Amino acid sequence: MNSTDNKPDTNEPGTPSWAMAPFKWFLEETKQLDQLLSLSIRGISVLQAMPKVVDAVAYAEGKQDEPKHADDKKMAQEIASLARNEVEENFPLLHAHNLVAVWSLLEALIRTFVAEWLANYPEAMATPSVSKLRVRLGDYHSVPDEEKPLHVAEIIERELGAGLRNGVDRFESMLEPFGLSGEVSKETKKAIFELGQIRNALVHRAGHADRTLVDSCPWLHFKLGEKIKVSRDIYSRCFHAACDYTVQLIARVGEKFGVDMSKFRHSSGKG
Repeated sequence: MNSTDNKPDTNEPGTPSWAMAPFKWFLEETKQLDQLLSLSIRGISVLQAMPKVVDAVAYAEGKQDEPKHADDKKMAQEIASLARNEVEENFPLLHAHNLVAVWSLLEALIRTFVAEWLANYPEAMATPSVSKLRVRLGDYHSVPDEEKPLHVAEIIERELGAGLRNGVDRFESMLEPFGLSGEVSKETKKAIFELGQIRNALVHRAGHADRTLVDSCPWLHFKLGEKIKVSRDIYSRCFHAACDYTVQLIARVGEKFGVDMSKFRHSSGKG
């Protein structure tokens, strides 16, 4: 048993604010992300009516025969056509952009949390995975003091090969050295694996399904080389899984500080 198996020392009752700060950040970012998605969907839907509005204004002002009206109407029709296609396809581009963002937020959450743990729980530096890190002293000393924990967290991520792992295994590998890894429900694990695989194809394969995605996620029924269309169902499943996984992490951290988090241990992410 290493020192991180014990309850960390803290003067705060319950879980200290520094330990919850990364999760509060994640909550705020995902909330804004989802709100922006909803706002964009409503806005794009409204754009379908633009040609009629442009026409009505021109007729009301008696300018329907002016060249400018023809140009304005043509532009409005082009925008309306793009909006109509998005509506008919159920906004795959918006969902794809948000899906990539959700994965990035998860990566940042874990990295930031590990940095906070290192900064506020000194015993964490004594764990084998940290004490054996290959750190370039010149690089380390050149980093501002307030950024050193994040620098170490990035080295941990690299040394453990977290970036080469898939799904929650990427994140669990960074939490395990501090006694903060744990069981993840099969449904959540599958959805986050799916999230990571789709994100990789969107970012690294110009949005087309590659062999890795086709073979690793056969339930998605993508064909090799097919343009990936992220449906509302796919996005919702991945988004809820990311939230559910975050709840599980919060429960682990709370329990580390002696808080009874049992009611959150089997969250569905849909409450």
